[in-house]
Amino acid sequence: MVRSELRLDLRLALSRAIEQGEPTITLPTVVNFDHQRRRISMNVTPVANDAQPATQALVFFMDGGPVHDGEDPDVVPEARPDEVRRLYAELKAAQEALIVSRTGQESSMQDLRAANEELQSMNEEYRSTAEELETSKEELQSINEELHTVNAELKSKLESISAAHSDLQNLSAATEIGTLFLDAEMRIKMFTSPVAELFNITRHDIGRAISDFTHQLNYDNIQEDTSKVLKDLIPIEREVGSRRSQRYAMRLRPYRTVEDRDDGTVVTFVDISERARVEAALRESEERLRQFGEASQAILWIRNAETLQWEYLTPAFEVIYGLDREAALRGDNMSGWLELVVADDRELAAANLQRVRDGERVTFEYRIQRPSDGALRWLRNTDFPIKDEAGAVVHIGGIGHDITEIKETEQALAAAEERQRALLEGIPQLVWRANDGGNWTWASPQWTQYTDQAEEHSHGFGWLEPVHADDRETARLSWSEAVRTGGFEVEYRVRHAATGTYRWFHTRAAPVRNAAGIIVEWLGTSTDVDDLRGLHKRQVLVAELQHRTRNLMSVIQSIADNTAQTSENLAAFTERSKDRLEALARVQGLLSRLNEHDRVTFDDLIRGELGAMDGSAERVSLEGPSGIRLRSSTVQTLAMALHELATNAVKYSALRQHDGRLAIRWWLQTDGEGNQPWLHIDWRETGVSMPQIEAAPVGSGQGRELIEKALPYQLKAKTTYSLGTDGVHCTISIPVSANGSTFPGDD
Repeated sequence: MVRSELRLDLRLALSRAIEQGEPTITLPTVVNFDHQRRRISMNVTPVANDAQPATQALVFFMDGGPVHDGEDPDVVPEARPDEVRRLYAELKAAQEALIVSRTGQESSMQDLRAANEELQSMNEEYRSTAEELETSKEELQSINEELHTVNAELKSKLESISAAHSDLQNLSAATEIGTLFLDAEMRIKMFTSPVAELFNITRHDIGRAISDFTHQLNYDNIQEDTSKVLKDLIPIEREVGSRRSQRYAMRLRPYRTVEDRDDGTVVTFVDISERARVEAALRESEERLRQFGEASQAILWIRNAETLQWEYLTPAFEVIYGLDREAALRGDNMSGWLELVVADDRELAAANLQRVRDGERVTFEYRIQRPSDGALRWLRNTDFPIKDEAGAVVHIGGIGHDITEIKETEQALAAAEERQRALLEGIPQLVWRANDGGNWTWASPQWTQYTDQAEEHSHGFGWLEPVHADDRETARLSWSEAVRTGGFEVEYRVRHAATGTYRWFHTRAAPVRNAAGIIVEWLGTSTDVDDLRGLHKRQVLVAELQHRTRNLMSVIQSIADNTAQTSENLAAFTERSKDRLEALARVQGLLSRLNEHDRVTFDDLIRGELGAMDGSAERVSLEGPSGIRLRSSTVQTLAMALHELATNAVKYSALRQHDGRLAIRWWLQTDGEGNQPWLHIDWRETGVSMPQIEAAPVGSGQGRELIEKALPYQLKAKTTYSLGTDGVHCTISIPVSANGSTFPGDD
């Protein structure tokens, strides 16, 4: 770190300060700083404490100023006398040190010459020794080669032993067989890991007697067995259990050396717990199968797939075949069995057994004749192949059910169905059978003959095709109710194929239930009621005509009485009666032109009534929805009220006076409980010059009485009637059905 020009002076000063403990000031030395030469002096002062000598020094660098051009850098200002003395002392000390150093060097040179002579003598001795060593080296090299050969042989043998040991360890680990090696004194020589768990031993116990340790086996005669093996040289095998519920196959054998010399015992423990559990499960399964076979009413049997001979039969065989099992299993039981099968069924039975030998699973029915009583029995066999691990059929298993009673029941049922079919086909009604929801499963010949529809085409919902299109939805809805209520009854029209006309049929069906009460099918009939329905309709029409005639006569009588009371003379009575009877006739005309489900609409009624009045149509405005259908029972009374309002407007007010106007508005609105719809009618006259109050007629006319009294009483209507300053204002509100535009069946 210090510039090279200052290093020598600094080293001397530091040496004096640390070794002698004296401060030093060096002479100025010229040093180059940034292209300028300057004189530098150093003041080195030792740093020491009272207890120890100085080990550090403080250095001050003092700048003596620049060296100017032409100035001799070596000229040193005159030094102080004490500084000169110090320098002379240092020079004298250096000279003394130089003399001492020279004297020591001469002494060292003499010692080196003596040592050199000794070394030369030793070198000769070493050269002689080296020759001896060379000879020994050759001998050692020869010995080394012999050792190398021996070492290679030992290494090869060691590798073989190591490989054998590794193979033995891997074999022991792979087989998981517990192996215990004992010497003749039953001391432990070696063991594998499973043995350590059984006998609670570790590697440190090698050399100790096996009798010193407890074990997990439920067997205490291992020492006796070991002694017996050593004595008799005969292996012993036993199956023993452990306290951990495991099973072992224990084998004891003599331990023989490669020189064929007995040198102890080898005990092996093979874990057979899983095999024991499988064998126990197999025994349990066989026992369950035996108990099941003995308790079953069906025959369980097993045949040899190659010879087709029975190997196993359950006790049910004796009950069904009437033959002893032992006798059936003796000899060629395949031929004996075929002799029991009815001759017509033998070929089928033999062929099905062959199919099972080929790997198929078959179910077939056949008959046998019992040798004990000659009775015929029906059997249903389910035969299946039993294969080995390679997939080859080695046995044939079978289950035989006695279905004699089922066959007898089926025959009786078939006869009953035949009788039922003859009965159903003999009655005049159209008979059919169906499942839930109206899915037909059978139709009688009467249905096919009437509709010309193939019987199979009527299945499912195909029977709806001959039904009138307007009645199909009704029929479907009736089936939905039938499933819920357990009964089916509906009327719809069916096309007669011969005439192409539709006739009304009354259809009923009763459910057929099983023993649990569950509906399994429906049995139904369709009866032609078209003629009966026509007769009933005519009777209804006659009754309706009589009813309406009586009502009409009552209305005419009421009109005549009211008109007579308010008429001043016969001419007025005749005129008023004529108008009212014409209005009544118009209403009856509207009602008589309706079909069965048609209704009079309000807009037709009001337009018909206003159209009967003379002219003034341009002063009438109508506003309201069209198609609001009225109940037939309300039309007549409402029409008479509208007639009275229109007649008064023509004769006295809005439709008589030149400036008069008539505005009629109507609308539907839901009011009250149950969302009951109401028809609201607003009759408003404007621009009418009304008479003075004192000139108004006394009392109320027939029209006002009809509006304010008859309508609320007969139709449950809400009405208002007022005579305003510019004309009549009347409101009428009548209840209608839930659908203001359609009233099927209302009256």
